[in-house]
Amino acid sequence: MLNQILEFLKIPKAVIMGRSVGGRTAIEFASTYPRKTIAVILQHPVVPNDGFVSGLKNKPTLLSWAKDDGKWNN
Repeated sequence: MLNQILEFLKIPKAVIMGRSVGGRTAIEFASTYPRKTIAVILQHPVVPNDGFVSGLKNKPTLLSWAKDDGKWNN
């Protein structure tokens, strides 16, 4: 759906931002449409494991977690 919105608006590339569960959507979009993704911003993403986020290694990524997200010590 996000790709359809970008196409409708004639936006060829975008910085994708996702918060919480939207972080997973942002990662999936960037993985599916790497040529349409400039960079990814993830704020407190809900992801199944660290490997899920590491799939963005070819994109500039800003990632933040809060103390209560369970990632603080990592």
